[in-house]
Amino acid sequence: MHIHVVKRGDTLSSIAAMHGALPAFVAADNGLTLSTPLVIGQALVVRTPKTLHTVRAGETLSSIARDYDLSVRTLLRRNFFLHGRELLREGDVLAIDYADEAPLGTLGVNAYAYPYIGGELLDSVLPFLTYLTPFTYGITPAGVLVPLDDARLLERAAHYGAKSLMHLSTLTPEGNFSSENAAALLQNDRAQSALLAEILQTMAKKGYYGLDVDFEYVPPELREDYAAFVCRLREALNAEGKPVVAALAPKTSAQQRGLLYEAHDYALLSKAANAVFLMTYEWGYAYSEPQAIAPLPQVRAVLDYALSVTAGENIFLGAPLYAYDWPLPYEKGRTRAETFSSQEAVARARLVGAEIEFDETARSPCYHYFDKMRREHVVWFEDARSLRAKIALAAEKGLQGIGFWQAGRELAQAWPLLDALLTLETLMRTYFTTNIPDAVIEAARIDGAGEWRILAKIVLPMSTPIIATLALLVGLGYWNDWLNGLYYINNDKLYSIQVLLNKMLLDVQYLMSGASGGALTQSITLPATGIKMAVAVMGALPILVVYPFFQKYFVKGIVIGAVKG
Repeated sequence: MHIHVVKRGDTLSSIAAMHGALPAFVAADNGLTLSTPLVIGQALVVRTPKTLHTVRAGETLSSIARDYDLSVRTLLRRNFFLHGRELLREGDVLAIDYADEAPLGTLGVNAYAYPYIGGELLDSVLPFLTYLTPFTYGITPAGVLVPLDDARLLERAAHYGAKSLMHLSTLTPEGNFSSENAAALLQNDRAQSALLAEILQTMAKKGYYGLDVDFEYVPPELREDYAAFVCRLREALNAEGKPVVAALAPKTSAQQRGLLYEAHDYALLSKAANAVFLMTYEWGYAYSEPQAIAPLPQVRAVLDYALSVTAGENIFLGAPLYAYDWPLPYEKGRTRAETFSSQEAVARARLVGAEIEFDETARSPCYHYFDKMRREHVVWFEDARSLRAKIALAAEKGLQGIGFWQAGRELAQAWPLLDALLTLETLMRTYFTTNIPDAVIEAARIDGAGEWRILAKIVLPMSTPIIATLALLVGLGYWNDWLNGLYYINNDKLYSIQVLLNKMLLDVQYLMSGASGGALTQSITLPATGIKMAVAVMGALPILVVYPFFQKYFVKGIVIGAVKG
């Protein structure tokens, strides 16, 4: 994977040729068309394919994935031009793999999304996500949930294998975080109990995997009360196998003042929740002086402070996907920046004829331009270079993951970039990190158990659902495989059932084609459909026999541990 910065005279074709890539792929990976003019200074993600596959009639994503021993979701990630569509057209060219650099690490990926996000955009993003967090369930002062129309998001997330996190906040219908609602709830035990019961009921009904708690502008004097409330949520939800994530304002010390920061006690909340999400953005915001939205030195400072009170495996690093456009000169309290997606920021630079610069200190792109009224503007946004720096930081520090605000702010290149740089979080890792409590392991050590005894008596028995799930999935893959048998076995006595069934089908097709030219094909009609059905039954029957013994473990393993890989 290369990040190419556009220079004068560059075209998509010349850039693709320079890196051994396909122009159509470069365009799709960056949210462009083949005819879109490039902007000087624009960063482009360029992936060099190693293996290509041209789709033939009758082929599907599933069949192609099976032929190359890949998952459908992996194919979708490697072919962003599909934009979530799973129906192929004859002649489509798919990238099977790329000559990417070695992955930086393994991270989970979360993205927030409003219910009104476009369907095509949502489907294009979901193959890259471990978690999708619909935004947001509010609360009343009495502890009643404000409902959210999240059915479509939950259905699409389940389709692509992403876990859904329920987002709980003090956001009002007017779009403001309410200190009053937070205070009323945190000082009312009965309201907390009612809210907790409703949360559990909603999560069970809708299939939410976990909870993201985002109370902002909590009164400072309720710092301990807020931590106690999050701890109460965690204890109740962990009993149901559901983790709790606490969103934290970006602090660099425990002494940081301000209504946004003081009640977000990093030490208390990191112990109260299973994980924390650092909202490391908004240094540049609507009413601030023009500056980078998430400058890397400030992001690193927040992360260093968080790491001083909790382990990296408990942290999600926040990253923005949006831009701000400030009119100049800036007047404090009066100037308000316009917000839009980072992809729109590049389109605006193209429209006004601006050249994009890159601030090496902030590790963020920006540009200046003059509008029709001859008023100067400055735009700060995110691109492949700034996101790569944040992804590398998260991987360097061994974090649990990275989270994006928000998926509706389109930045196409972010997702191929993730696929190229990371090994996206796997099923087994997620299960172990979220469903085997550290307290259980620690209790066993206190009782004198050694590591092997803990493994045999605690970890393996608690891991039965995920082991059974993976055993069934891997076993099913090998059971359905016939290609390796043809590659590696030359003794027909050692052929698997699938190889024999495949050979039987090929023989029938050969006879049906009349290729033998003999009298046999001219004198009889072969029951081709009946033979195919018989082969299907023979192939499926052993799985149908075995599945009931795995069912209870398989269902639990999928619900608890299945994630976007």
